[in-house]
Amino acid sequence: MSYDNSLKYKMIALLCDGKSARELGREYGIKEWTVLVWLRSFISNGFFNENELSPKEKENLEKLRENATRREIDLRQKNTSRDVSLIWVLEFDEELEEWRSLAEEWLKTQVSDKGTALSSISLFFQKHLINHDIPRSPKDFLREEFHAPDFFEICFSHYTSQHSITNAKRIISFIDWILLEKFSVENDLGNKQIPHEFHNPLAKYIPDSSGGSKLNESDKNVLPYRYIKDLRSILCPADATNFKDWHFAQEATDSKGNGGDWFVVEQSLIDENDPDCVFRKRETSKYENDTKGLPDVVYELWSPVVSVALLTKLLMPLTKKSTAKESVKFVPVGSIDNIRLTFDDVEHELEQLQIICNGTEIFPETDASKAVLKRSQIIDLTLNENGKKPVMFSLTDEEQMIAGNQFMRLLIQRAGSLKNAVPYAIGRKKLEEIGLINEFNEEIESIKFNGPVFVLEQGAATSPNIVQLPLITRNRK
Repeated sequence: MSYDNSLKYKMIALLCDGKSARELGREYGIKEWTVLVWLRSFISNGFFNENELSPKEKENLEKLRENATRREIDLRQKNTSRDVSLIWVLEFDEELEEWRSLAEEWLKTQVSDKGTALSSISLFFQKHLINHDIPRSPKDFLREEFHAPDFFEICFSHYTSQHSITNAKRIISFIDWILLEKFSVENDLGNKQIPHEFHNPLAKYIPDSSGGSKLNESDKNVLPYRYIKDLRSILCPADATNFKDWHFAQEATDSKGNGGDWFVVEQSLIDENDPDCVFRKRETSKYENDTKGLPDVVYELWSPVVSVALLTKLLMPLTKKSTAKESVKFVPVGSIDNIRLTFDDVEHELEQLQIICNGTEIFPETDASKAVLKRSQIIDLTLNENGKKPVMFSLTDEEQMIAGNQFMRLLIQRAGSLKNAVPYAIGRKKLEEIGLINEFNEEIESIKFNGPVFVLEQGAATSPNIVQLPLITRNRK
């Protein structure tokens, strides 16, 4: 059946105005696919018959062609759940070809629930990669120093079910696959490991999931992290050196009804030279004079207990559902299980790993094997980059912990602090810059065991300077 060109233009215009091909088919008796063929032909080949058009009509149709191109991309995007090649991504940005190619390759490895994997990846491209300032090179995206925006909030904030976490984890799996398959290196044992300069910048945004088919808590970040940081700085200002600087906390915990965290004391108990001794002098009310027998003027001390407890909770990750009886306890002794730590604004995970590994000397019953393993990988890579043979994985777990601690202490001593030592420990700076390469060469060249003591020898066996560290007691054959 032959159709007039003016009808074709009309159908394309209606399609660009938001009508669907199905609606046009029902209204005008034209097959849905026929309308889409006209649309794509007009985009690719231009006017159906240029000779029958006036200059003014050509000008109007050129604008229609631009609208048709955008509409066709939108229509194709709606079919992303079926396009496993993700070719539609290139319509938005040709520089995303490397991302598209990796996604297509990863999708081929997905055996179960491939539809969920495809829809998750399509959503990641649509809302995260295309609409935000994301590096077009996956290598730049995965670098340790790159901080990606909150992809979970961007892609899944409109979800209301547990499926949001399931779909988000498919995106995390995709990024992990890129790291493992494209950027990993083999260690001496033939196992793949991710170099320390790469990481998955999205993993930290996955919220805690809950079991069962129904959510027992929101799957969204209830309070963005920046608000938590703001609350900390309001409660305890960054330049605060003592409790006298906690002005907001002192005002917020003052209650005219019952005194709040202020309590009456004898003037003799106040130490005006102690900056943590926050006190005030105030006039009492007639009610206080009559019912409590207070004098006209009293001295009060401020108790920081409630404010410190609140700050502690803002600094700690919650590991259980909050209850009315939940409290904060400070313990001077005991197991590391009694202590919850959060690491704020560290530049590299090695800072966290070193704190954990050092903690095993205080709490030897603690299982820090994962932290020790990760730190050993970093140290071995640093050895290799400084022209030395990797040695950490030739040691047992206990030996790695001790040798790693000794290595880091040596770096910290030379660099001045843990923060300054990290660039040398992860290979961003050379050890020779702090004069450590020769000493390092001598100390690490020979690692052996002598009875129950771990010995790092300097140079020849006759060298007088031998560093000995007590080894956790165990039988050796």
